[in-house]
Amino acid sequence: MISVQGGKSNTKKELKVSSIIKKSYNNFVSGAICFLFAFILYSNTLNHSFVLDDYDSYAANSVVKKDIINSIPIILKTNYRYGVNSLCDNIYRPLSQIMFTIEWQISPNNSQLSHFLNVLFYAIACFLLFIVLRKYMSKVHAMIPFVITLVYITMPIHTEVVANIKSRDEIMSFFFLMLTLLFLYTWFTKNKRWKWCFLIISLLTFFLSLMSKEGVITMLFLFPLLGWYFTEAKLKSILISSLLLLIPAIAYITIRYYVLSSLCSTTTIQIITNSLVAATDVDSHFATAIMLLGKYLLISILPYQLVSNYAYNQIPIIGLSDPKFILSFFVYIIIGIYIILNFRKKKPEVFGFLFFLITISIYSNIFFLIGTSFGERLIFIPSLGLCISLVFIIAQWLKIGINNETQSTIEVFKTKPFFTVIFLIILLAYSIKTIVRAAEWKNENTLFSNDLKRSPNSAQMNIWMGNILFDKAEKEEDNLKKETIMHNAVKHFEKGLSIYSSFYECYSQLGLAFLELGNVEKAKFYIDNAIKYDTSNAMKWSNIGLFYDRIGEYQKAITFDDKAINLNNNYADAYYNRALAKDDLQDIKGAIDDYNKAIQINPKYLDAYYNMGVLKYKIKDYKGAIADYTKAIKINPYYAKAYNNRGFAKHYIKDYSGAIIDYNIAIQINPNFDFAYNNRGLAEENLNGYQDAINDFSKAIEIKPNFSNAYFNLGNILYITKQYAESIDEFKKCLQYDPDNINACNNIGISYQKLNKPEEAKLYFDKVKMLAQKPKK
Repeated sequence: MISVQGGKSNTKKELKVSSIIKKSYNNFVSGAICFLFAFILYSNTLNHSFVLDDYDSYAANSVVKKDIINSIPIILKTNYRYGVNSLCDNIYRPLSQIMFTIEWQISPNNSQLSHFLNVLFYAIACFLLFIVLRKYMSKVHAMIPFVITLVYITMPIHTEVVANIKSRDEIMSFFFLMLTLLFLYTWFTKNKRWKWCFLIISLLTFFLSLMSKEGVITMLFLFPLLGWYFTEAKLKSILISSLLLLIPAIAYITIRYYVLSSLCSTTTIQIITNSLVAATDVDSHFATAIMLLGKYLLISILPYQLVSNYAYNQIPIIGLSDPKFILSFFVYIIIGIYIILNFRKKKPEVFGFLFFLITISIYSNIFFLIGTSFGERLIFIPSLGLCISLVFIIAQWLKIGINNETQSTIEVFKTKPFFTVIFLIILLAYSIKTIVRAAEWKNENTLFSNDLKRSPNSAQMNIWMGNILFDKAEKEEDNLKKETIMHNAVKHFEKGLSIYSSFYECYSQLGLAFLELGNVEKAKFYIDNAIKYDTSNAMKWSNIGLFYDRIGEYQKAITFDDKAINLNNNYADAYYNRALAKDDLQDIKGAIDDYNKAIQINPKYLDAYYNMGVLKYKIKDYKGAIADYTKAIKINPYYAKAYNNRGFAKHYIKDYSGAIIDYNIAIQINPNFDFAYNNRGLAEENLNGYQDAINDFSKAIEIKPNFSNAYFNLGNILYITKQYAESIDEFKKCLQYDPDNINACNNIGISYQKLNKPEEAKLYFDKVKMLAQKPKK
């Protein structure tokens, strides 16, 4: 017998649940594709180095490199570049720097880890972007938000943000913005009491977005538009959310004001970073700003040329009669008219244009000047609006996916080949350009050498390239090659000056470059000119101090280092440079004090620990020297010189076995380390390992044939082992490279006595008397 259950059928309810599960699954799969595509697209950046502002925000920032317990409170109550030379930058973005300090503690100086996190969070943000678009655009086919997300992912103009570690602020701001929009959607669309929880969470995520980068504050105008355009939310719900979202904005502005006002006075915007400072009247300022807005539109859609720096004077000031202004102004007028005519129709492309205009407004330089005239990173969030408008305009033109059709995304692509071809061409072209451009961000050499071709009239770009060549020249051992490279660096510094005659950094670098080339008179000329410009820059005074230290005017060097420290008492390099000058003046205590101050500011200051170890060794504080070398080694486990010097300090406290261990490591790191072989030989001699000592002294001489000390030490060990004739040969070789070595002469005389050759012995003893009477240099 078959029994039948009574009651109503649940078939419709089950179908609805099944449909929701299927839709959620499809959304997750599409979002996962977006995530993977974004991650793979930028995977070629994972092994990149630090570039540009990566140093100010992270790699050279002393606050970021402190331990987490000490660094986070400082980050929260100081400005962005507090840990470097630019003390007052009027920027407050603590969240990304907190991430950087955690990364530094996990793996110090590891650019690969930070690049990985940039790509990872970008990919996650793109996943969230699809989910957000899918929810708000539920009335259109799922293919539309999918295409918008893929186009956004591949936009080449985003390469600066993803490939530049510093732009973690942009990525995290976008990431938390997507979470905010996701939680707001629940508030707009659900009628449950618990939806208040999501609204409250959205306040927190919006605050974190602001703490990442302040530009997202323009979203306050867009949050209500989102609710009105894409949901059936009641006006009351929209107003409540809009008012409550003012709370995190006001909190951020209050904190920002409190922090920056206590540290910084009004910061003067430099013409070298924002060429609009050169605009002499309102008309030229307005015309140039509108032209730059037109350029944002152009390179977002047609990224024919991307550059890391568009500074003075790559984009000159123009007037109202310039065709570039007229064309840009005309395009924006058309967009404005289109918005006005279609605003009440709630067309998604209208919202896209509004999104773009509102979010780019804060970077437009129309209402107020910002720190730069133009930057690709500034279009990172606004470009989403362009993607929305572009895709919807094409979709409407081809009548695709505007209604929530039953076809799957794949079926739409199959049945609409024209749209598919357009989409694939855009995707392929953008992806290729993105991969090529991202590869150029590998290091500063690859970036600057490529960008200088596209931005030859940027004074900043020229000095950056000059600095790369300057550093390369300093590391070059071949004198002829060194000179050639340094002359090339000079050409770029001179080009920078020809573009901007008041560019103090060009004067400063030219002074240092000509000093390296041996032209002290010309070097002084440029340094004297550098003194005339930008008296408020601590780095400038410190560099000038370093210059005078190098030419032997140590007291003058200290005077300039004092100026740098007075301007910025948190500038570790200024204390370090002053310590160098004090060392040269034999003020060892003062030098040690300054190295300690540099280390207090930057606990990972490798060279400060090393140099302090050298000074403590000089004053016979061997245990102190060992402690400092140990700290240097902890920072850089492959610092061969630190191992060698620590070994020598151990030698003087008679820890010969410990010294040999350090020399072994130094030689393992650098198999051609002549001093380490020589010093290991001395330690082995003290442990009566004579043959090992002979082998090490011989190896040191093999590496460095003019190593007079190694010949002397080899002669000593041969004398100890009663090989008198052989010892004489080594002492004589020592005298070839060090003719005034009185000990070598004396030992030759003693060895001749052992060989019963009194006349030869007398000859060298007489030479000893002569050298003893010779005035010391």
